[in-house]
Amino acid sequence: MKKPTMIIGKKQIIMTCLTLMLAAAVYINYTTAPDMKGNSDTLSVSKTEDTVNYGDTEFVNAEPEPVVRDYFAQARLDK
Repeated sequence: MKKPTMIIGKKQIIMTCLTLMLAAAVYINYTTAPDMKGNSDTLSVSKTEDTVNYGDTEFVNAEPEPVVRDYFAQARLDK
């Protein structure tokens, strides 16, 4: 019976590096995630008047668009 030899190739090195990178990403995500106990101090931004949650949109310098009743009729007029 032949003794198996340990040959480390490029594929094994790449797979090991990808696995370590994935493990590091999972660990960083786990340590920086907010508590599940309702303590979401890291996700809210405090303003002087009220509290705005992270991800809320706020329209700034937006001009109201004219109301176009019929798109195709307006396209014919613009043509």
